[in-house]
Amino acid sequence: CSGGACLATSHAFKNPINESEINYDSTSPNDILEYHFHVYFFQDNTVSVNAAKYIQTQLISKVTNHEFLVVLNGIDDTILPGLNASTVPDFNMAPIGPHPCGSFEVWVSKQYFVET
Repeated sequence: CSGGACLATSHAFKNPINESEINYDSTSPNDILEYHFHVYFFQDNTVSVNAAKYIQTQLISKVTNHEFLVVLNGIDDTILPGLNASTVPDFNMAPIGPHPCGSFEVWVSKQYFVET
């Protein structure tokens, strides 16, 4: 097991994955369980920040209305019961890690990817 193939997360699943259910010996490195993407924006540009916040608001609305399931900053356990909100990344108003500008992450389980 190496790289990302060694990691399993459950941010976008309706029910958390119990670590005892994960067997890395039987998991193919090609098995994708979850996707995530980043929404980037220019944190010093009001129009760009507002556009990113609009995308965030629309996604939260779609989840709240049960149109599809994603997890992002602004989704908590009142919207998705059982979600560990402490694992949801922040809405970053500055570069962080490898990300060159403001950003936020959106997670979606493979089972819901075609619905989004």
